[in-house]
Amino acid sequence: RLVNVFLKCEVSQDGNVHGRRNAMLDDSDVHWHRQIKSAVGGVAAAVTGDPAVFVSVSAAHQGPDGGGPVAAIVDLGPDPTGYVPPT
Repeated sequence: RLVNVFLKCEVSQDGNVHGRRNAMLDDSDVHWHRQIKSAVGGVAAAVTGDPAVFVSVSAAHQGPDGGGPVAAIVDLGPDPTGYVPPT
């Protein structure tokens, strides 16, 4: 069972996503932090089926340009908490 997902993201500094231009770095109304955080959060919620994900921005030096690390907490135990008491 998926417990939570943590993502760190960064907008690509060349202004492109898979060869397509984006305006995040040029938008004077909404800072790119808010735009990338909402986009990545929406995709993560759609993929996991749960909106309770944690998205952090400014992943400089933590992955490729325009990318970032992802960590998932997964419960593999038979008990809902995953806790197995010592025997």
